[in-house]
This record gives sequence, C-alpha cells and structure tokens, in this order.
Amino acid sequence: HKGGTCVDAVVETTIFLEDDPKTNAGIGSNLSFNKKVECDACIVHSFAETGIVQSGAVGALSEIQNPIKVAFSVLKQNQNGLLPLGRVPPLLLVGEGAKQYAISNSIPNCQMSSMITILSERKWSEYRNRLDSLNTEPITTTNHPMYSA
Repeated sequence: HKGGTCVDAVVETTIFLEDDPKTNAGIGSNLSFNKKVECDACIVHSFAETGIVQSGAVGALSEIQNPIKVAFSVLKQNQNGLLPLGRVPPLLLVGEGAKQYAISNSIPNCQMSSMITILSERKWSEYRNRLDSLNTEPITTTNHPMYSA
C-alpha cells in the first residue's frame, strides 16, 4: 500500500504468508504434539537515527489466523509508553493470554479446524505414528516427559 511504513509492509507480507497453506505459518502450520496449530510471531522495529529498538511478540497462539497482527499490536502498545498506573506493557504474550489480548484488541479469532489442512494433518499422523513406533506404549500427555511435572 502506498504511504505505509516498512513495518506495515512487513506485517502485510507476513499476513500473506500466514494465509497461504503452503507455508509453515498460520493456516497449514505444522501441528503441535496435541494436534493443534500453535503459532509464534515477532516483529522488531529499529530506529537507525536513535538506535532505539522496539518489539512485539506472541508465542503458542491458537485460533488466531494472523499472529503477526497480534505481535504488531503488542509493538504498537509498547510504542505508546506506559500503561495506566505506570505499568510496563508486555513485549511477549503466550498461549491463552495472547489469544485473549488479540480478541480484546479486535483481532478476529477463528476455529482451530480452519487452521488445519489435509497436508498438515497427514504429516502430523505420519510423525505421530513414527514416534509411537519408537515406544512400547503410545505417547500421551500423561506419559511424555515434556508433560511431566
């Protein structure tokens, strides 16, 4: 778009990638262990004149088609300075907190099923079967070391 900034261009380009099911970003992303799309996004803005660097990021974000929009919103919030009562705005939001932030900032959410493609589901099944074949018992969230306390 004419008149936009370089950061606007980065956001728009990333949205294009997140909306393309052939990429591993947004729709069609590799599925997590629990068969969910959990996306990360980060945007950094560096001001050459002053040396100031600002960023916004999200991690493990589900049910938001364009995580870069949320990261950009976090960046813009940081550029606005302190929050009410002198609170410092976050640089990184993750999981359910990131999703709630997105919704509260009018970034639309979507159904998990709309993020999963036939190809991503097939890849998940292939890798899951390979993982299960390495163990005598199928891997679940109750017996996988990643989920143990």
